[in-house]
Amino acid sequence: MTDEREPIGDEGSTPESSDAPAGNPEQTYGVEAPDSLVDSNEIEDRCPKCGTPMPNPDAVVCMKCGYDQVQNKVISTKVGTVEVVADAGPTMFVKPGRLGWKAPAIIGGVLIVAAAVLAGMHAPHRPISHGVATFLFAPVFTGIGVAAVLLTALLMEEPFGRLEHAAGRMLMAVGLVELSWHIAWNLELANPLRFLIGASIGVGAYFLVVWWTFSLTRTVALMVSVIHLTLWAIFMGLLSMHAWLAAPPAAS
Repeated sequence: MTDEREPIGDEGSTPESSDAPAGNPEQTYGVEAPDSLVDSNEIEDRCPKCGTPMPNPDAVVCMKCGYDQVQNKVISTKVGTVEVVADAGPTMFVKPGRLGWKAPAIIGGVLIVAAAVLAGMHAPHRPISHGVATFLFAPVFTGIGVAAVLLTALLMEEPFGRLEHAAGRMLMAVGLVELSWHIAWNLELANPLRFLIGASIGVGAYFLVVWWTFSLTRTVALMVSVIHLTLWAIFMGLLSMHAWLAAPPAAS
């Protein structure tokens, strides 16, 4: 009787009983390595709150949930259109503001008319001429005031701004000066006292109007006042010189 059993190998096992895996001899089994053996550069940085991958290793704020890893809190964000305001340029010296320009111009006109009436009342002779002269000189003094504002703006290195606002505010300031002056000269007082009262009230009212309506600092308002007074003195001096030169020679 023939023995048909398979021969036993040297290691006492048959090929079928080998522990080698069947199939592809190059097939490998994945084994998860400990964290200590994984390169830290290959670990993906994720948000500790929502798990979203961070855009780069240096990012500290999650773009999805807004969690800030430094402040340890969620930063709320708003999604929408961002309105970009264009640069308005340098600040104008004369800008729209208090009372606009029509109201000061109307108030100034009323004050000038009242001052012209008072000028005729205290005139020793030719009262109508004095009243008309007061009324006509007011726009001239207003123009000198606008020139003073322009010179101050140049000294401050700022754009001049709105001409109509400067003219309206200056007309009101000049009207207060004229009215204060002629009210004082209608008082039954000595001339030095009339001059002192009229000049003091007029200058004070002028300064307050310029300071408040132009929204200036007291220093800049004082600068406008001094320049206006200087230009006014030069104008009146030239006017007096012209009258003196145009006067006929006295009869010998």
